[in-house]
Amino acid sequence: MEGPGVGSNPEELLISAANNCYMITLGAMLGNRKIELEKLKVNSEGTVIREEGRLKFKQIIHKPVMYLKNGSEVTQKKLLEVAVRAEKACFISQTLRNNVEVSVERVEIVG
Repeated sequence: MEGPGVGSNPEELLISAANNCYMITLGAMLGNRKIELEKLKVNSEGTVIREEGRLKFKQIIHKPVMYLKNGSEVTQKKLLEVAVRAEKACFISQTLRNNVEVSVERVEIVG
């Protein structure tokens, strides 16, 4: 982004904030539904474009990876539903909604 290349930049910090908010919201929603996971990871990517000579965030995509506990009977359909609902409930996603497209893609379920 033409900066000095040292430390975090504002774009990375925005993606990090969106990632953390989504992960916390997803974890809380899973907990409320008594869905226990062995581990939860969320990889998030952002796309920045140049529009009319200015840099602008176009989108942030969350890619959750859910590791099921052995013997879990939760369906993939239910996990996908919770993953998408968590993005809609996330405070940061709500704040960005009219300016940046935020979505969930490629939900991976292990176990």
